[in-house]
Amino acid sequence: MVCLTGCIDKAYDLNNLEAGEVTIGNDESVFTIPLATITMSAHQMKSDSADAQSIFEEVDIWMPTTLPGGVDYVEIERMKTDRPYIDRMIDALFAEMMVREQKMNDVVNLIWSSEEYMNFFRNSPQITALGIPTDNEVGFKTAFKTHFGDDGPVGEALRDATRGRAEFFMPSIHIDKVRFDAPIDMDGMIVDMLSESGNVSIYGVIRSEFPISFLIAPEFEGTGTTTEAFMIEPNQESEFPETTFDGEGLRHLLTDFAVDVAFTPENYFPAIGVQEDQTIRIELFVRKTGGMTIELGGDDNE
Repeated sequence: MVCLTGCIDKAYDLNNLEAGEVTIGNDESVFTIPLATITMSAHQMKSDSADAQSIFEEVDIWMPTTLPGGVDYVEIERMKTDRPYIDRMIDALFAEMMVREQKMNDVVNLIWSSEEYMNFFRNSPQITALGIPTDNEVGFKTAFKTHFGDDGPVGEALRDATRGRAEFFMPSIHIDKVRFDAPIDMDGMIVDMLSESGNVSIYGVIRSEFPISFLIAPEFEGTGTTTEAFMIEPNQESEFPETTFDGEGLRHLLTDFAVDVAFTPENYFPAIGVQEDQTIRIELFVRKTGGMTIELGGDDNE
């Protein structure tokens, strides 16, 4: 929704202007319009066939609640390539599973619910040789929870298979490019003024409630304009960098608004946790500096 009330510099006042081509405003004038407010939940964001909500929930299960070294977040990129870092995180996960029943239940329920994970267990020579049941839910979960912490071969086999699944998941974390769009109901005369005047930019603010920080790179569809990539942190308001458009690109944006955003997950904050009602919210504004030329018809001003 676009709201113009109270957004226009007094130098742009159109009252009492005579017909013809006139210039309104001056070099110091600023014309600002709320362009769009977009709110999106994790269910609307995708990662291959899964929505981001399920990805966030799985990250929450695989990561320990209390992180090694007393840090606040997990560095997702390091979980893909840094072997000592990966081992510390998974060792902390296993230690928590030994003492916290809920974490143990979360992990075994996740494994059982995934056909891909269970096939990994079923195809493990160690698991098969030791007779750990993998085709019966009650039998598998009971054996898993009973023997996971054992020093013997059964416990070792269960831990090795679980570590393999945790290591498999973390490098796969990604979010598909997301399209944000919104209906723009802007008067055609204002679209003409802005598109033909130059010195027009889009800026805004963005706030994410998700427990993951992202590096994001927005691209305004159909304009050929990409905003400089920037970081957004959980529960903090970040500036959406000001981006300047040429006349043709701005006209397209104001009449057929859409922005594609590439999200790169950076850090996961377990203390924030995953909630169903978490969203990301973007508020965008149009800013014009300097004067504008407008053609006023005589009939419209009588």
